[in-house]
Amino acid sequence: MSQYLVFQLHGPMASWGVDAPGEVRHSHELPSRSALLGLLAAALGIRRDEEERLNAFNRHYQFLLCASGNPRWPGRRIIRCLSAPR
Repeated sequence: MSQYLVFQLHGPMASWGVDAPGEVRHSHELPSRSALLGLLAAALGIRRDEEERLNAFNRHYQFLLCASGNPRWPGRRIIRCLSAPR
């Protein structure tokens, strides 16, 4: 039998950033797969520098995202303060 983890995120002012080649970084209304993987990996204690564990985690999980009642914030955007590459 398959195992499932069901959870709810509530953050009406949350921002799920997208690639930003310029000064303004726009935001999605829903988290990306990588954002959800990052949240769950952090909850399990997997650090960002543990590439092997993160890759294994990424390969073994699938997501189904359901959204309802998302508030809309016209013109919402993130102004990037720092843009130093890693």
